[in-house]
Amino acid sequence: MSRKAISTGIKLLAISLAVGLGLSVLGVSARDVLGWLGGTVGEAVGVGANLLEWAWSYVILGAAIVLPVWLILVALRHLQRKK
Repeated sequence: MSRKAISTGIKLLAISLAVGLGLSVLGVSARDVLGWLGGTVGEAVGVGANLLEWAWSYVILGAAIVLPVWLILVALRHLQRKK
């Protein structure tokens, strides 16, 4: 392992210890933090799923126009190169 990686690992360990001690003084436990993170991740996934569900119908509608126009333009460019 490189010296820089070991140094970074030691720094991260020391900072983690200091933050952990500080949070412990404030009465925050690792379980509290992990529960909060799990809830936040779950909410973010839910928002992302709702966004995709909302956007999907608009993507399909736009693609119904954009893809045929794009295919026509590609075909015209191809025919112009052949001349």
